[in-house]
Amino acid sequence: MSNFLTSSIGKKIILSLSGLFLIAFLCVHLALNLLLIVDNSGDLFNIGAHFMATNPIIKIVEPILAIGFIIHIILASILTLQNRSARPIKYDLRRQSGNCTWSSRNMYILGGLVLIFLLVHLWNFWWKIKFAGDPLLAEINVDGTAMENTYALVSGLFKSSIIYCLLYILGGIFLGLHLTHGFWSAFQSIGFCNQIWRKRLECLAKIFAFIIAAGFSIIPLYFMLGLPTETEEDMRAIPELADRIARRYYEIPKDQRNGKCQITTSTSFFIPKPFTPFQWARMYPPEDYIGRAKVVNDTVKEQLNKKSIKYNWHEADVTVLEGVLARGDRKIGQAILKVYEKGGIFDAWSEYFDYQRWLDAFAECGIDPDFYTMRERSMDEIFPWDFIDTGVTKEFLKREWNNAMKETVTPNCRMRCSGCGVKKFGGGVCYEN
Repeated sequence: MSNFLTSSIGKKIILSLSGLFLIAFLCVHLALNLLLIVDNSGDLFNIGAHFMATNPIIKIVEPILAIGFIIHIILASILTLQNRSARPIKYDLRRQSGNCTWSSRNMYILGGLVLIFLLVHLWNFWWKIKFAGDPLLAEINVDGTAMENTYALVSGLFKSSIIYCLLYILGGIFLGLHLTHGFWSAFQSIGFCNQIWRKRLECLAKIFAFIIAAGFSIIPLYFMLGLPTETEEDMRAIPELADRIARRYYEIPKDQRNGKCQITTSTSFFIPKPFTPFQWARMYPPEDYIGRAKVVNDTVKEQLNKKSIKYNWHEADVTVLEGVLARGDRKIGQAILKVYEKGGIFDAWSEYFDYQRWLDAFAECGIDPDFYTMRERSMDEIFPWDFIDTGVTKEFLKREWNNAMKETVTPNCRMRCSGCGVKKFGGGVCYEN
């Protein structure tokens, strides 16, 4: 048995089995990632991430997965070095290229690039979630379950820099190219391959590699429409940014790309929230929000790479209703009860949501929704939530509101304390430093 494990064939079989195990992990990981696109609110992704972090089976598989990665990397390195030492004179690449693909000739290089991408990925997410922590990983409540806001961490990274967007596109491409050869050759190494099945497996490998590469290369871009200082130029810049990303992707030589890239651009509409600098801001009617989304959608159609850009936007009527509920007072409770009595139970699901039912309930309770959404508050207005002490002072929020109107950036708390007041609770970056 020991001779088998140290032999070239034995190493190849172990390398193949570890590769197939990692391929199974990629399928699970991709399924979780695609939740970012399915649900713009982030709730589904947070639920999935919480399941992956707390499920006992996943906790057992996690160290096995790490060992699988290490074994795969070590054996790939050993076999590559052994192959090179066995033939000090390289093959004629001009003759070799007709018999094998570019991916098969450069598997070790592609594997190294995938490893670099993996290390960056682990540093950005796994390390922060497991050990270092991050301010974006605040505890939230989804359907009655407390969990970390992993969605905020992931979306925050891609919002912060186009460099990371491009890096993850390249990572998906390298991974796909690595799999075009690695997928079918793994089955060949374990003996599940003949002349008939080899062609089928090669075809299946290309399909699978395309799905993985495309899945990890789909860049979801999240934006918000309806902010107080927004201009049409801001709206048009959203699809223009998506097109710039697509252009950079298509600059890669065609034989090194794995299909087309798909950039999903999503916009939600701005909803002012209590305890934020925008609690004084006004909102807009549903038709205004639809008009802003139309500007973005029309601009998408003008882009060179419009076929690589998909655009989604939030429902405008739901946005207005969320605005009423976000800054409502005790009177809104009467309307919520009326909606419930009229059958409004699963309104969080679009197929059950009935906007007219809410308007009827507001009318029966003598409530004007525009009072809560369409007017900009005066700076001395007393809010229903003012009696709650969150630590952040109202004076600080007023300063930030004025800074926002001037489009002045407030430095990060790690750079300079802005005197928000939360330090009195004995926690946070300013207290610890």
